[in-house]
Amino acid sequence: MDNNVKKASRLGVICYGLGDLSSQFVWTFVGSYLTIFYTDIVGFAPIVVSGIMLIARVWDAVNDPMMGAIAENTRSKFGRFRPYIAFGCPFLAIFAVMTFVNMGNGAGGVIFSAVVYIIAGMLYTLVNIPYSSLAAVMVMVLWDKTDKDFDDIRADIKKRNEHE
Repeated sequence: MDNNVKKASRLGVICYGLGDLSSQFVWTFVGSYLTIFYTDIVGFAPIVVSGIMLIARVWDAVNDPMMGAIAENTRSKFGRFRPYIAFGCPFLAIFAVMTFVNMGNGAGGVIFSAVVYIIAGMLYTLVNIPYSSLAAVMVMVLWDKTDKDFDDIRADIKKRNEHE
């Protein structure tokens, strides 16, 4: 391992882990209960809920690579990923709560629910790109150094870290 790499403080690691844990709790809650809320409380037909979920997943397939590219090319005084965690989390919290707002089961309610759910999904992606990217880097760095398949990847990571 490179001796020039700064180690994270224990408090930093704990805070980082708690941030990811809370984000996962929020999204698990949304993913587990939103369809029940939409059908049983709001009164949407199951086909409407399926349509909202389908549109959101299709948009995710387009949006996720775009967000990844934006995050990867971010250069700020706070680092590449910290701004997304710091500024995205409060908005994710707001929109996660808004997904459970009942605006009625008419067309306006369907549109409101779909837009809020799609924005919440985008915010979840925005907040979790840093967590998943850094976790992937940690796995690669900790991987057995004799594994030739990952030598090029490790060399790329080392070059990127030297330029930052």
